[in-house]
Amino acid sequence: DNVDARAAASMGLDSESEQLVELSNGCMCCSLREDLLAQIKDLAMSNKYDAMIIEGSGAAEPLPIAEGISAYDVGRGKVLDDVVALDTLVTVVDAPNFARDFFTREQVVEHKSLRMESTDGKMGGSHVAELMTEQIEFANVIVVNKASNVSAESLAETKDIIAGLNPSARIIATDFSKVCPSDVLCTGLFDWDSAEEQPGWAQLLTGTWVSKASTLNIQHRMYSRDRPFHGGRLARLLLGTHSSGATPTTAVVDAAGALMGLGLIRSKGVFWLAGQSDRAGEWQHAGSLFRFSDGGAWLCSSPGYKPPVGDAGGAEAWRGDRRQEIVLIGPNLQADKVVGLLDECLLTLEEMAARTIAETSADPGSWWATVPEVASFPAWEGSEAAADSAEHNAAVLQAEAFDALMEAQEAKDKPGATEAATQAQARADAAN
Repeated sequence: DNVDARAAASMGLDSESEQLVELSNGCMCCSLREDLLAQIKDLAMSNKYDAMIIEGSGAAEPLPIAEGISAYDVGRGKVLDDVVALDTLVTVVDAPNFARDFFTREQVVEHKSLRMESTDGKMGGSHVAELMTEQIEFANVIVVNKASNVSAESLAETKDIIAGLNPSARIIATDFSKVCPSDVLCTGLFDWDSAEEQPGWAQLLTGTWVSKASTLNIQHRMYSRDRPFHGGRLARLLLGTHSSGATPTTAVVDAAGALMGLGLIRSKGVFWLAGQSDRAGEWQHAGSLFRFSDGGAWLCSSPGYKPPVGDAGGAEAWRGDRRQEIVLIGPNLQADKVVGLLDECLLTLEEMAARTIAETSADPGSWWATVPEVASFPAWEGSEAAADSAEHNAAVLQAEAFDALMEAQEAKDKPGATEAATQAQARADAAN
């Protein structure tokens, strides 16, 4: 049942003069995207309207819609962006629940108010913190709603976190989403070239970014080192566990709380793991969620790689472009302490020297094989080990879903039985 459709009908729309097109049973970012873009084209080319407002659900991802507007073919060699201009992207944040949702470890399918909106199942494997981060980082205007329902301190903290994630966005605190139309309409704030870079990150990585949130105590630090991380020590710091290579790559343990206590709410970059020195790692972190993926081979691993001028034949030429380059960001960030904790995870000089034992090895991944626990880190997403782990986890989740469904059938009147079965099945579908 489409609640919005019923609400529109109750407004008394004249069906003879206006057409009501209902888009339901799908996600506007996925299965309904083509339908939505076609309707945008028709409305724009009718020349009847000055502006169009598209409201997504809480589980909507802004990037696919923006990308679709820039590339959707409207015929005669034109794309939708030639007919309609994407003007402003607005994200509404619920002030009373922001901290709880941003620092949760839940997946979208486990979140009560989001799983019903993620109807296509394609958001199933995503975490709430990741979805919120994308919605905030990609926005031009962020409306913090129900502001009077929280304390001044809590509101300031929410604004700090938002400004840290997206320093260029306009932040408006309000109640009942009451905003001045000129704050969200015809602002001219959206720029595709800037959006592709994701706010702030390109400048942070090049050291050219100037904080627009300095008055909000937003701190940032570039962590750059030329030594690899010890897998076991890094896993214990970030994941709170001593992990084997086949464990899931998304951490769902309490260790992230220690770093959040130091003000770290977001970090992103590339990292060098001693046990996988042939591959670059991609580091993504938001709230309490850390995610690591395979970033491909380091440039220096390519057969035709040539070291920069001045490095050829040098004592450290073997290192090539391997490095740690991670942006750390957060309100009142205690950067020195966070950096100190990360430094403790690097190989020591004594451990670095162990490489000489395996110096003749053609496999950089075995350079430090003699160092205990050096490879004890979760398998990266995109790697063969992660694929094997995902297949195993999917089978386990399917079995759990089956058991939960059987229990629900045997105890139909038991409170929560059917709900538990539905959640279990959603997790199993997401794993597949």
